Amino acid sequence: MRYMIDSMYNGWARELREKGYDCQTVVKLLRGNEDSSVQVRDPEILKYLEDNRSITLITADRELVEYCRNHGISVVYILEVLMEHLGK
Repeated sequence: MRYMIDSMYNGWARELREKGYDCQTVVKLLRGNEDSSVQVRDPEILKYLEDNRSITLITADRELVEYCRNHGISVVYILEVLMEHLGK
């Protein structure tokens, strides 16, 4: 499975790759580099995910999560996973 992680968690992509997961940042997949100062807007992210349905988005952005879920795009909502872990 392939993963794309939201820009605010760039360091996590590297850690996940080190653990053997196929994970890239939004910027890397859409811009071809790791320059996190380059902003990628949500509509562009969503278009990319619609065209690449084998990729799961990892994000804390609730609006992105809702859109993905409503359109059958695989997504991991970081806050939801954290709350499950905390037993909330």
